[in-house]
Amino acid sequence: MGSRQPSLCSMRQRSLGRIQLNGFTLVELLIAIVLFSIVSIGSYQVLSSVISSHRKLSSHNEKFEGLRRAANMLTRDLQQVQPRTVTNAYGDQENALILESSDLSRLVLSSGGWDNPLMAARGTVGRIEFFVEDEVLIKRLWLVLDALDQESHFDMPLVKGVSEFQIRALNPEQRWLSFWPMEDMPATELPRALEVELVVAELGTIKRVLELLP
Repeated sequence: MGSRQPSLCSMRQRSLGRIQLNGFTLVELLIAIVLFSIVSIGSYQVLSSVISSHRKLSSHNEKFEGLRRAANMLTRDLQQVQPRTVTNAYGDQENALILESSDLSRLVLSSGGWDNPLMAARGTVGRIEFFVEDEVLIKRLWLVLDALDQESHFDMPLVKGVSEFQIRALNPEQRWLSFWPMEDMPATELPRALEVELVVAELGTIKRVLELLP
């Protein structure tokens, strides 16, 4: 007798058996889901850490750039100081440069270099004050020098997080002073140099010694 051909039913049973043997069990699926969840959580934490570090770095760079701009602006204004006295709103004469120091310094001066391209009714010398308020270094500017009052100025915040702002003036005897002017000194006389120290949280200290123009 010839060989017996397998029936269609038995072939289907063997095929289903192979499919069942190659499939995943419920336990294997659960394990795969758990492993996938662990990997996903780990990847999210890594990504979140990278994003957080990038934001902190960007914030730090922005603060540092603001500090650099403030230091450059302060340097430029001080190096362009002018021996120009002013008359305040009460009719009193103010010195060309005034320095007061306690916990934080306050500096007032007349500074040149103010362009006037629109030919407004003002000169090229402005009256400037640098001071710290609520840990913010502020530049206050008067475009009209004489008859100064509280309504004729505008404030420009320069840098936040200021913990120290100290300025010293070098007198003709080469002594550093925390105030200016000295007693019986002409109102137009300027220090030989200014030493500026600015301390900002998270950024550190900037210290510069600026020789003033004679």
